[in-house]
Amino acid sequence: MAKAPPLSIQVIEMRFPWQKKDDSNTASPAAPALQEAEKLAKEGQFQDALGALVPGFHQDSGHRPLYQLAERVLRQMGATEEAALFAAAQSSLNTAESLYNLGNHFIEVGHSSMALAFLKRANQLEPQDTEIASEFALACCEQFLPEVGYEALVSAKPEEFWECFQMHWCGVLAQRGLDVALAFAHKIQDELRAADLSEETYAAVTPAIEKLSIVLERLYTVENPAAHIRDWQLILHGGAVLKPFDRCFSDEDIEVARGRWVYLQLSESAIMGILQNLKRFLKELGRAPKRIVVLPDRDSEIVGRAAAQILGLPWEFANEELLAAPYTLVVSASTRALNDWETLQTTATDQTVFALDLPFLEPARYAPDVVGVLSQLCVLPWAGGGFRMDPETQEVVEIPADERLPEEIAAELAATKPDEDAIFEEHLAFYSRYTKLLTGFKTGRTRAPFFVDSPLPAARFGD
Repeated sequence: MAKAPPLSIQVIEMRFPWQKKDDSNTASPAAPALQEAEKLAKEGQFQDALGALVPGFHQDSGHRPLYQLAERVLRQMGATEEAALFAAAQSSLNTAESLYNLGNHFIEVGHSSMALAFLKRANQLEPQDTEIASEFALACCEQFLPEVGYEALVSAKPEEFWECFQMHWCGVLAQRGLDVALAFAHKIQDELRAADLSEETYAAVTPAIEKLSIVLERLYTVENPAAHIRDWQLILHGGAVLKPFDRCFSDEDIEVARGRWVYLQLSESAIMGILQNLKRFLKELGRAPKRIVVLPDRDSEIVGRAAAQILGLPWEFANEELLAAPYTLVVSASTRALNDWETLQTTATDQTVFALDLPFLEPARYAPDVVGVLSQLCVLPWAGGGFRMDPETQEVVEIPADERLPEEIAAELAATKPDEDAIFEEHLAFYSRYTKLLTGFKTGRTRAPFFVDSPLPAARFGD
């Protein structure tokens, strides 16, 4: 009689319904981020807890406890719609739809870093879904990863216009498939002239194709563009940068943000150096403003008053009429101050729009013609919130806000010795060579919005 085969015994983990499995202790690279987020949530710091989850989602977007904590925190905050999106994702982490919905939501509310983790996973699950690939590529561009977005869309083989546009836009940023992108732009331009399109479709498609065409023209014109903000601010936005984070620092430091600043505490002498560079820039490139138009916020008034003293020009506060006038220098402390002024959309004769600071992680209604710096966080010397060494205690103390009148601060600013900037000669020669590519130097042209998309990697403040 044959013996029966030995039994295959499996050890089965059993639980009663009231015994919940603790997934948070499973081996996951996201465990430290989860623990930090849990700690913050217990302390009632819900917004910070959500922020702490972001690196966890990037480290392991399939780790269910991350989604569970996000749902709980959002419900505590009263964000029931967002909580429902995380709840839906928990039960279907291996299907693309709920992850796409999460990613799409965070794209719409301006959190592309959070969106990227979900859209990456959705794209991995459904790589041929062109809608998912397009949204993933959009997030990649905003996170300075156009090459990744381009590869995803090329693999998905899109056919619909907006998905094809996104593929070619990623290609332009990554400097891949430029001739194909140019042919696509020409083809669409021909169709726009010939086709009987609705006003809504025409109004949506035309600016996108114009952006693609103009950026391609600049990219073909600039010889061997460097991976530096000087070259790419010109290529992407037709603008100049007066004080990039430059080679006065080490190559390793430059790689942190490729000429942009992560955290910048501007000194009076640094601002004066930027304004002196602005004066030289205008003279070298043949700009001759007859007056300065200053945006009415306090910071812009201080910068504008100081600029007026340096250039020896009269100044006035901005109104729509003055912002459309020729032979003017428009001064703002930040691109944030430009957003409310519709008139600036169209360039005027010999008009230059200058912003001291451009926050490069924030979209803006316009890209200025000239900026002092591009930063993630810029602290002005009179605004408070910066830090200095106390000479008596030798301790680092916070600098209080200067509450004097703007004219007093501006007068002191204008009397400050400017920082020297030997490297600016090289930048000035670059802009003199490519003057025709500067948007503000062409009358009647449209100042396009500033967009975050870039091929230049950058660390983020707080990372």
